[in-house]
Amino acid sequence: MINYDETNLTDDPGRLKYIVRRGCKRPERVLDTSKSSISVMFSGTASGKLLSCYVVYKAEHLYDTWQQDGPRGTHYNRSKSEWFDGVIFEDWFVTVPLKYFQKYDKEVPKMLIGDNLASHLSVKVINLCKAHNILFVLHPPNSTHLCQPLDVAVFRLLKMFWRQVINE
Repeated sequence: MINYDETNLTDDPGRLKYIVRRGCKRPERVLDTSKSSISVMFSGTASGKLLSCYVVYKAEHLYDTWQQDGPRGTHYNRSKSEWFDGVIFEDWFVTVPLKYFQKYDKEVPKMLIGDNLASHLSVKVINLCKAHNILFVLHPPNSTHLCQPLDVAVFRLLKMFWRQVINE
């Protein structure tokens, strides 16, 4: 069983509390940010194994320097919006979960669980799931904050530490 979810990481750490002089109408905090962001697809097994990350940059071209020094086994891609679209989701499915599932006999039932985002659905992925005996399960709409383990247990801490790194 594999659970997946996508999150967005930005170089803007967000607002913090400020101490300013009383009467100051426009307090300003100057940081070196571009307000750019990347999307990262995380997936993990029911036994707790984290599979390879899949990073999507907002760009026309994917540069070699963007693929250096990342976590081992990470896959990289790019899109005009930095979000996953149908083509990128299909590539993620083939390079990460399908590759993992292929270690098992085709007769062994397998399950892929994720959100019901439209860009995460495609005929190609559904056909590949059928061919490899993978049950493709989608969370009910507007419920991932309740039943998505990656949202609840991983992303909150990840984003908290990400903000610390950006602030430093």
